[in-house]
Amino acid sequence: PEYVEMFEVHAKVDASWEDVRIWAWLDPDGTNAFEAWPGEAMTAGENGWYTAKVPVWVNSVIINANGGEVQTEDLTIDAAEVWVTVDAEGAAEFTYNDPDAPVAEDITVYVQAPADWSEPHLWAWSAPDGTNVFSAWPGEALQDAGDGWLSLTVPGWINSIIVNGNEGSVQTTDLSVDVGKDVWIVVEDAENATVTYEEPTIDVATPDSQATSEPVAEEAPAESGVNPVVIVIAAVAVIAVVAGVVIVKKKKS
Repeated sequence: PEYVEMFEVHAKVDASWEDVRIWAWLDPDGTNAFEAWPGEAMTAGENGWYTAKVPVWVNSVIINANGGEVQTEDLTIDAAEVWVTVDAEGAAEFTYNDPDAPVAEDITVYVQAPADWSEPHLWAWSAPDGTNVFSAWPGEALQDAGDGWLSLTVPGWINSIIVNGNEGSVQTTDLSVDVGKDVWIVVEDAENATVTYEEPTIDVATPDSQATSEPVAEEAPAESGVNPVVIVIAAVAVIAVVAGVVIVKKKKS
């Protein structure tokens, strides 16, 4: 048979649900992943989760049980590992983050933005489910962290970031980042940004006003061929002679 790439769907259902199954298809053309309702049996696993695999072209699923007598509504999903929680009446919620995974600690995002981007902000979320950290665009203002960096603390579960400025009118593309790691982002312009997980070395020019200057010794006058000591001695001799003349003139005869 032809190989088809698959992804996992996990479901946690009410204890009254038995023989848990999944029905999956492609909307809107109606191509089904399985031959007949109620679909593929899901395998019971740890922490009450049932699991089944579906083809990556699937975008809609129904979780059902008891021979198809109880079920969720149609759930539209992305082609990514997903966790669906279902109550006794079939009401369902889903997430692309494992609810039983350890909670990631907060991380710090450090940013250097272009000088002409006023009031840089951060927008952050988890892809592909689209869970946003902030309630509205353009997000939250970045704060001065010193040494030319702006920063903001965000939940460690994010994996996508946009840096923006000028009230959101200029922005980077979507930047993918590792979960649970502090990150440094240097934005050159809207199309170019560098992401690292260690603080990069940034060369900062020292302003002329801050430059340290060493005292410079004054250059000696050009040599004239006359020894300065000789000049001093000669000057003293002249003074002595002049003084002698004066004394002679004051002598009485």
